[in-house]
Amino acid sequence: MLFLAIATTSVQAQDSVLKIGMIGLDTSHAPAFAKLWNSPDATGLLGKQQVVVAFPGGSPDIESSYSRVPKYTKDLEALGVKMVDSVDELIAQVDAVVITSLDGRRHLEQALPVFRAGKPLYIDKPLAGSLADAIAIQKLSEHFKTKWFSSSSLRFSPSVWKYRSNPQQKVLGAFSWGPCSLEPTHPDLYWYGVHGCETLYTAMGTGCTQVTRVTTPTTDSAIGVWDSGRIGEFRGLRAGKTDYGLVVFGDSKIEIGGEYKGYEPLVDEISKFFAGGELPIAPEETIELFAFMEAADESKRLGGAPVDMANVIAKATAQATKIVATKLAITASEPKQISKKIVLIAGKPSHPPRMHEFNAGVQLLAKCMKDVPGVKVEMVLNGWPKEESVFEGADAVVFYMDGGAGHEAVQEQGRRLKMIDEWVKKGVGIGCMHYGVEIVPNQAGAEFKRWIGGHYENMFSCNPIWEPEFNQFPDHPITRGVKPFRSKDEWYFNMRFVSDVPGNVAADFGGTKFVPILVASPSDDVRDGPYVYPKGPYPHIEAQKGRAEAMMWSVERADGGRGFGFTGGHFHDNWRNDSFRKVVLNAFLWLAHAEIPANGVESAVTADEIEANLDVKRK
Repeated sequence: MLFLAIATTSVQAQDSVLKIGMIGLDTSHAPAFAKLWNSPDATGLLGKQQVVVAFPGGSPDIESSYSRVPKYTKDLEALGVKMVDSVDELIAQVDAVVITSLDGRRHLEQALPVFRAGKPLYIDKPLAGSLADAIAIQKLSEHFKTKWFSSSSLRFSPSVWKYRSNPQQKVLGAFSWGPCSLEPTHPDLYWYGVHGCETLYTAMGTGCTQVTRVTTPTTDSAIGVWDSGRIGEFRGLRAGKTDYGLVVFGDSKIEIGGEYKGYEPLVDEISKFFAGGELPIAPEETIELFAFMEAADESKRLGGAPVDMANVIAKATAQATKIVATKLAITASEPKQISKKIVLIAGKPSHPPRMHEFNAGVQLLAKCMKDVPGVKVEMVLNGWPKEESVFEGADAVVFYMDGGAGHEAVQEQGRRLKMIDEWVKKGVGIGCMHYGVEIVPNQAGAEFKRWIGGHYENMFSCNPIWEPEFNQFPDHPITRGVKPFRSKDEWYFNMRFVSDVPGNVAADFGGTKFVPILVASPSDDVRDGPYVYPKGPYPHIEAQKGRAEAMMWSVERADGGRGFGFTGGHFHDNWRNDSFRKVVLNAFLWLAHAEIPANGVESAVTADEIEANLDVKRK
């Protein structure tokens, strides 16, 4: 097999603690590992290393992934771990990285920027979602001369690891067993059978040449023939008792073991590696392990026929070579990060001059984003685009337009609503600004609550012209660099939020994290009206005198998708206000999962730029 040796990479920790970043909070491994590193009672190397930052991640098409992210995120926050919005932001703050993402398909993309940064990397099982991706990971690490290893915790259980750390006899064969649940997005044995296969390889070592598989709905048997004539077998269990175990046939005795002994032995090995120690497992062995499981799948496809490992590896290596060429080409053209695409949709002209200047506003905001690295902004003027291809590859779409029954999103008998909902299911962020937050409840109320956390409802919400003062902000990426400000605008409030909450405090609804961004208390005079339309006042608005109201809010769904609502933006001249502008620009980046600078998006607007692109309107 064509694998190269990797140059040793040493870690120079800043201060007295080696800082670890964790990518993927959708598995119980994430809090389990972090508790060991961050425990106040940690000693030895564990006491000199700490998980300091994490990127939650998650996969929208795996329920056991996205449903777990909110809880495990809270678990790590309770351990003092800071959350960030991108892998690149994480890498900049740490000395070493662990990828604990449940979904092996994500690992290649997540590993690449770590390799590029030259920081040591541990990748949790499964290494990848395909053998080609696994080999590509190895090839990319060689290209960037960065060390990595991958393993489950089973390998380092004492009754298994002893066959490597302190062998007492020659292993003539082995039989392992363990749970083998299936996940449709991954090869059969990658998802959970990898534990037992890894146990088998720890005892047998490398050198398997041929694999045969027998499978039934409740059981798998993968039998390998090693180049020395030895035989090793993994039995995958999907019914009855599903413990782990191992039988080793030695030249002097037969031994039974393989019991699982927790995460600490694995985390100890990761800690040694991060401290500059040798790799506990060679990448070549990990690649062969995944080739064994891929060969077992190929045998299943062939009705149980024997499959040569060399052919499987050769085919996957050819695929991996193409993958690596593509990734390196992208790396060369975008050295910092993969571009994020944000689509801003401006509504058709309405209202008197300098009000609802959607076209001018979108063009101004796009100009303010032109120097943000790694972000591409596309504008659509005068309503829904004629060419919907503009949405292809979008990470976020923002609607700044008139709403109500004429909202662009609800036209065409629901076709557009269904289209947007498909975007949301794929993780595209949705933002709505000013009148764009208003819809007719029975047309799209449920969708807007799900997409952005709430909406304006006629005669339930109200729309006075007033001047709130925003002087306190939540600890949220959208508020980075935003200073206290006040601005006279048609600030809507009393939104119809998800679960009918008032919206002035942060909340979690079944995994959807709701955070109010701009909050202020309307005076009694504001509540008493008049409003813009209808004039009001409404008794239920007057009854809440003294209550703070949210004029901007964000939501992050359990699947990782994001949304925001912003009720300002009636008067075009308010875009002169630096903080008014910055909080919206930050929201665009956050919506697309792009990195937000520590001081937010810096921009400047001249008087000429405010005057540019205004719609021609009757006065």
